[in-house]
Amino acid sequence: MPIQRPWAIALPRIQTNAAHLNGRNLVYTPEGGFKVSIPYVTADMIDKTPGDPLDVFAFGTYAMKVQAARIEMTQQDLNVAMQVATAGNQQVSSLHGELLDGNRLAVGGTLRFHGIPVPFSARVRAGVTGPSGVRLDPEALKVFCIPVRWALRFVDVGKLVPGGLVAKGPNGSFQVDISGVEAFKGDLTGLEVTNGKLAVRIGGQPGPDVARSRRANDPNYCEIISTGEVTLEAGIIRNAKVVIIDDTPNDPYSLNKWDKEGYARLESGQVVLTLDKLRARFANVGGGFIVKSVGMAGTDLVVTGQKEILGLPIPVNFKVRFAPTADGRLKLTPHDVHVAGIGFGQSQIVDAMAGMAGMKRDGDGVILDMRASNQVQMPPIKRVTSEAGRIVLNT
Repeated sequence: MPIQRPWAIALPRIQTNAAHLNGRNLVYTPEGGFKVSIPYVTADMIDKTPGDPLDVFAFGTYAMKVQAARIEMTQQDLNVAMQVATAGNQQVSSLHGELLDGNRLAVGGTLRFHGIPVPFSARVRAGVTGPSGVRLDPEALKVFCIPVRWALRFVDVGKLVPGGLVAKGPNGSFQVDISGVEAFKGDLTGLEVTNGKLAVRIGGQPGPDVARSRRANDPNYCEIISTGEVTLEAGIIRNAKVVIIDDTPNDPYSLNKWDKEGYARLESGQVVLTLDKLRARFANVGGGFIVKSVGMAGTDLVVTGQKEILGLPIPVNFKVRFAPTADGRLKLTPHDVHVAGIGFGQSQIVDAMAGMAGMKRDGDGVILDMRASNQVQMPPIKRVTSEAGRIVLNT
């Protein structure tokens, strides 16, 4: 169990987590390889696992309540999406489409009818019918290149698109109802197909920070305002506002974790450093030290390990104090250093820590560059506090 100092107050974990997202010129690539372009979005992320921080990259663990958004797909990406959606489907295969002006979509593929593969092609017109509905009106249907629109009555849409998302409508139409999609809530307000691109509008107009560029050289924009705790690539933020700075402004900003196209600039709030993250960071201090355990005592890390001296493994233990400097930077200072039970070796520990990523020697300790180490740029740190298994940086 970690050693608790009398002044280390274990605060209760946040039980309500949410985030508000504003973004402009974004792109997201789901599994499967197709891209979804997002010219603008204003939405709330509602956490489904309130006992843990809301993980922005764990899609499906939160619901999106969209106030305003525009979502676009090219014909190429739509084809890939249809192939992904029908992968493993025993009723339909080789599905492909073509986007036509006038809100029309041409679709082709192979449909199994009583076990017999039947090639088909169709042309439909799409339109929004309500806050959660899209209507698809077939204008033509061919089977074996023969016009047979009447064959639609035999199509079992429940097998083609399971889950109740699509149902038959009047006059041979199909009705798409997204109201039952738990991961997404928003009112459809428009759908258009023009110039080989499908665009869906949700809700009203975006906020001013999304609708216009904050700076002339900032075409892409993304900000997250958290209530409670939210996990980003940079770590956990609490009751914070962060702006994502795009390192590749010539193309839309990618929302995918693996792309790492930018870094987070914390404008207000707290950054939470968990013991698991700190253990991973101090697993290899360097300088020939072999770390065996990393614990926490207040705002100190307690590190134990060994160092080979003259061919012999010598036990080493020391503490690392986390504290702000006068100008608001984060300083890590090793102290209570013991080598073979003797109190010496602090300078060697500082030298070893200075070789770790994002750290620079500063007198009797090292300065941690949060942006270099965690992809987060922070305002001046005013104080450092601790919780059970956590260190909290307060700005």
